[in-house]
Amino acid sequence: MNNNGPMDLVRDGMAIQQKFYAAEGRFGLAAIAEHLRRYPDFVKNGGRYQIPGDHFEVIQKLHAMSPEEAGKFLTRSGDGPSHTDWKSVRAFFDEGSVGIESIEASHLKYHEVQRDAYAATLVGENNSLRSTDQSRRNDAY
Repeated sequence: MNNNGPMDLVRDGMAIQQKFYAAEGRFGLAAIAEHLRRYPDFVKNGGRYQIPGDHFEVIQKLHAMSPEEAGKFLTRSGDGPSHTDWKSVRAFFDEGSVGIESIEASHLKYHEVQRDAYAATLVGENNSLRSTDQSRRNDAY
């Protein structure tokens, strides 16, 4: 629709804003918060945010964790999400402007849409569509 407007695309009448953004280590939540500052009624009007599938998995996991689990299972550094990541995710959703149900996972991962990778991702998606099309044609025949 408009990369600089309130929505990037529309699916079945629903406005979708994609946020494939990793800066600030918050899995795109900072970009969602900024978009909400500019378009505060986006979610209230039925809009949804779409983020990379791998980011969504981490957010979903951290969102579901209790403080006790976070303290027990998350490290302060090292591989994987940290206790600081958990606190950032909690603070974002505790603020209340958007719920987890207003965020969805893309079937693409963050690394698949970066400047040096998106051309290969598009080729792969095109090949997948051709394969699905051919399979359905074969089934129809």
